[in-house]
Amino acid sequence: MAGTGIHFGDGGVRRFLAVASAALALTVLAGCSKKAQVNYRITVEVDDNGVTRTGTGVWSVAMQDGGFPDKYTSRFSGEAIPVDLGSKGTLFVLIAERSLDGHPGANGLGIYGRHLFGDIARRNRGEPQKRLDPVSETKDFAAMVGKTATLDCANPPTEFTPCPFMVRFGDERDPTSVVAVDPNNLAATYGVGVKLKPIKVTITGDDVTVGIEKRFVWLLDSSVMDNPGWATLPLESRRVINGMASGTLGERK
Repeated sequence: MAGTGIHFGDGGVRRFLAVASAALALTVLAGCSKKAQVNYRITVEVDDNGVTRTGTGVWSVAMQDGGFPDKYTSRFSGEAIPVDLGSKGTLFVLIAERSLDGHPGANGLGIYGRHLFGDIARRNRGEPQKRLDPVSETKDFAAMVGKTATLDCANPPTEFTPCPFMVRFGDERDPTSVVAVDPNNLAATYGVGVKLKPIKVTITGDDVTVGIEKRFVWLLDSSVMDNPGWATLPLESRRVINGMASGTLGERK
């Protein structure tokens, strides 16, 4: 007895599969097209015995829907921010977060928004949370152009406050000369009377800051950045280099 299901001839099967594949591709592309980006201007101020020294740069976070439930991809762009302290040297504020054990950790850009402008900030203020997905949340942040919040990294209110890792170089031509700087005690590195002020984070429409490789030319030197040279660098130097730039130079492991 003939079946009652739908029957396709050979050409029909091919046409059906072609249409189905195209529809699937459009569905995936439609999902992938959900994306958003927010740029943050990071302003670092240091009190140098009553004189304010300032460094600033723009970092960005881009989020994209991968087209599947709870699948999102992120892209961080930015570079270390220098604060010129004159004869005392330069403080560099990395895009890497300062971990609880005092080492450069993961890229901290992804959590600044939530802590300063999103649901964590709302919860801390006793306000209702929006509970947005990552793309919608990033769009929400991007609409707040001009809004500023602060990170008190010298006296963080909680141990989970995200703060950037800070360093100085004995010789900027030598990646092994890097030394960690304690944000709570800049005087130990730069002398009496030098203190970190709260870091300002402002949502902006300005372009991401680029060009750090002009100052640290070894960031593009394959003898330093690729093996076997990379493997010979101290672990702390590699961690710092990973936190110096993202989005243009790429990260190294």
